[in-house]
Amino acid sequence: MIKLPFSSIAEAKADPAAFKKRLSSKQTGSPMRYGPNRLLQEVINRMHNDAMSFAQGRIDLSSRMAQRFPGHRRTAEILTWFEEYATDYSRLAHSHALGWTNVAVPLPADIENDIAVTGRVGRVDLVPDGTYAAWLMAINPGTWQLDPRMPLLQLAVADILGCSPEEVSVGVYCFKDGLHYVVPVSANDRAQAITDLRNLEKALR
Repeated sequence: MIKLPFSSIAEAKADPAAFKKRLSSKQTGSPMRYGPNRLLQEVINRMHNDAMSFAQGRIDLSSRMAQRFPGHRRTAEILTWFEEYATDYSRLAHSHALGWTNVAVPLPADIENDIAVTGRVGRVDLVPDGTYAAWLMAINPGTWQLDPRMPLLQLAVADILGCSPEEVSVGVYCFKDGLHYVVPVSANDRAQAITDLRNLEKALR
């Protein structure tokens, strides 16, 4: 079975032959180096899961930065990113549903035994209208509307929650921008994403 991480979907689609070579050498994915960015995301995840206030979360982050990265040149930036995150999260007026969650894309019977697409969602919110919002976390800005992960993320989160894909909006929080970006996904987008996976599975055999 081909195991395809969310983080590798764009790379695999762009050059299946090169990615196939990486698969054979088991060099897929791009593990996140543990640094201040990782610590920031860990603290945010803990804050939501433990129902901490933003003030408590900031104290926790400041303390952990001092312990893990004393005197680090990016301390002020990381604390600013946290404050911008707190501001934009408050703007959404969402409730916390899930923190870091490993998900797998539910696939049709004709390919479910040939390829597995898995990843981790950064956060899932409960929206005031009773639907859900699932977010990936990114450091740098990107063209999220073209991100091939979005339809698959919607399918995977809906499967975890036991709801229809239409009840899950998806998007990205970008730390450098300090903003949540919602990415519209249609039924046609989801169908095309599955078709693309079928074609990719054939190319990677």
